[in-house]
Amino acid sequence: MKQKRNLAIALAAILAFSSLTACGSDSDSSSSKKDKASKSSSSEISDDADNSSDESSAEKKNAKKKSKSKDKEESSEDASSTEDSSKKKSSKKSTEEASVLFEDATVKITYTGLEESTFGADMKVTIENLSDKNITVNTRDVSVNGIMSDPIFSVDVAAGKKANDTIAFYDLEDKGIDEIGEIELGFHVYDSDSWDTIVDTPLAAVVIDDSVTTTPVEGTVVYEKDNIKISYIGKELSDYTNDFSFLIENETGKTITVQAENVSIDGVMYDPIFSADVKSGAIANDAISFWDDDFPKTQKEMELTFHICDTESWDTILDTDPITIDLSLIHISEPTRH
Repeated sequence: MKQKRNLAIALAAILAFSSLTACGSDSDSSSSKKDKASKSSSSEISDDADNSSDESSAEKKNAKKKSKSKDKEESSEDASSTEDSSKKKSSKKSTEEASVLFEDATVKITYTGLEESTFGADMKVTIENLSDKNITVNTRDVSVNGIMSDPIFSVDVAAGKKANDTIAFYDLEDKGIDEIGEIELGFHVYDSDSWDTIVDTPLAAVVIDDSVTTTPVEGTVVYEKDNIKISYIGKELSDYTNDFSFLIENETGKTITVQAENVSIDGVMYDPIFSADVKSGAIANDAISFWDDDFPKTQKEMELTFHICDTESWDTILDTDPITIDLSLIHISEPTRH
């Protein structure tokens, strides 16, 4: 898994190198979401009574009660069957291929399918440049099953042309996602020559199977305030890197960027890599990665602060007080999946 991930990270780094920023990128708070509708039907049942002169009044009442009771049970069973059928149909409802994710006078973006790949999954899209400018299109605020993802995607499209390309999801396994239920994402479109932003599209949802979800593991909560929750969930050490994983839950109503600062292990300062973007309502599963050759083989304690800012404006939201984490704590290494 590590070798696969590191190869994918290397590929991602090549694309990200020229556009790497510290604390900020354009975002859009509006979103378009899949509407669900279910229909239920009911039928009226009329009772016919046999008015035989030989029947007693009590027998008539008993007969009617039995008839109504039976009809009520049958009607309830039919309604239940219809509801179950509706639920099953809804749970398998998926976004059709050739569904338009965004369109304006400048660009049209169409979803054309999803395929498994060596590293995870490839989401196929067609980008049509309707303008007289050369454009570049990147993804933004991407989540899979509510977990933030950082797929590889950047495509240049000349004026008046279109391009067929794939959004490559290489990090699903590391984030505990073994099956895709829903992908939610937006696109950043800019002028290839001037780099001026043309449009940041609203979020669009691509539903593969809405019965599929991913439940992250529970870790040790190290910070919880101002609608932001950060939990430590464990470490993974290898010959390539040393990763300490965290879950970041964002309910602030805006996309935030979380960075680790002033990091020390057992009193020794390090400069690890960590910057996680989390849109509101989503969860980021990211790791603080140490690449130092002299990194200790055993670790007892980590101390750090988190710098949190608004991803769009770069305005600081907060800087936490120093946080101490007991690295000897045992955590579940795999998430619960449904």
